[in-house]
Amino acid sequence: MNYKWRTNPAVIAQYVMDKHVPNGSKIVLKPNEACVVLEGGRVAGIATQTEMEINPRLGAISRFFGKQNPSRSFLFVFLGPHDVMLPLNGKTSDGQQVQGMGFIRIMFDRESCPKLLQMAAKGTTTVTLADISRSLIQEATTKINQDILNSVTLEQLRSDVNVSKDISSTLQIALRNTAASYGFSISSAWSNWMDTETERLDKMQVDLENLARKNHLMGENEQEHADKVLSSQIRKFELLHNLHVAELTADAKKNAAAELAQIEANIEVDRAKWNQIRDQEVRQANHSAELHAIRRDEQLAESLHAIELARNQLDVKQMEIDQNFANQERQQQMAQDNVKFAHDLEQDKLDSKTNRAMDMFAQVQENKRKRMEMDANREQDRLQTQSDMSNKMLDTLANIASSTNDSQVAIEALKQLSELRKSDVKASSDAYTTESEKSGDEDPKV
Repeated sequence: MNYKWRTNPAVIAQYVMDKHVPNGSKIVLKPNEACVVLEGGRVAGIATQTEMEINPRLGAISRFFGKQNPSRSFLFVFLGPHDVMLPLNGKTSDGQQVQGMGFIRIMFDRESCPKLLQMAAKGTTTVTLADISRSLIQEATTKINQDILNSVTLEQLRSDVNVSKDISSTLQIALRNTAASYGFSISSAWSNWMDTETERLDKMQVDLENLARKNHLMGENEQEHADKVLSSQIRKFELLHNLHVAELTADAKKNAAAELAQIEANIEVDRAKWNQIRDQEVRQANHSAELHAIRRDEQLAESLHAIELARNQLDVKQMEIDQNFANQERQQQMAQDNVKFAHDLEQDKLDSKTNRAMDMFAQVQENKRKRMEMDANREQDRLQTQSDMSNKMLDTLANIASSTNDSQVAIEALKQLSELRKSDVKASSDAYTTESEKSGDEDPKV
């Protein structure tokens, strides 16, 4: 299986973890391509111009003895040469705001290209020409404004040969150290201050970078056409610079003019090709976006359907819970009613027993009262009879005692009269003893 790391002409380096590379993948490195292999975060080697298996597995014997594949990562670098565009802007000595484009031709050194790992460490795993441009543009703009633009007019900037040479040398000298820190060198530099042309060229690079940022895959023919169109436009500004500042021979000027004329003749064709490539990529991107939107809508619909089903199931479950709760409440109410009914029934029984007991007690008391009343009446009759008899006997004994001449008879009559009076007093006292004290009646039992 062949592995392709570069699918866009704007990409000059790619950092890849081993987990993103299929095991056993092979790659053919061209003379202007390098692969930095890292094991455990350290550079294990740098390969170029070769066919290699980039993520080999250990053999069975090594695995048998407990060895494991090291943690690998790879930095692929397109060595170049590359033409990097640096948008420049500033103000000339005559107060004119200007916008231009600086160009530098760079080349990565095979042994120094691992320095690009600092970009990967900052999160930039796909390095484009625009990334290189952004790392240099502030330094370039500051130096050009300080050393060139502040001391020249707009006319000098666009026509003076010495100003063009100063800009070229300033760019190369000012950016030399920064370029070395990223592992590349600058072989030449030039500039152009025609606003319309530089804006169009800048837009072309932005189009390529946007496609690269979206991980959009371009075919080899599309890459070749895009690279050719962009290179020819940059070559146009290089030829204009050379014709303007270089001391060329007549043949060199003639060849440069002929190449420039050829570029100018093909400029409309190149623009048409570029627009076709861009439009095709835009259409593919839009198509991918539409497919993504459709898949997203389908997933959203599925999610909504799943949510609706879950909601319906939740409603059914809630109804079941409510029904069970209602049944439990009914059962609980029935149980409470049964308990209350049993309690009321028991209370009724108890009340009935109590009422019967009270009635029986009242009846007993009434019978007792009637019996006591009858006993009292009877006792009263007895006492009355006894009193009548006692009175008669008293009268008789009194008559005997008063009428007899015998003293013994009189004394005996008086003695009998005294005993009879004591008996009457005792009988009267016993007659008022309560019935309860005599009988000891108990309360009725239920």
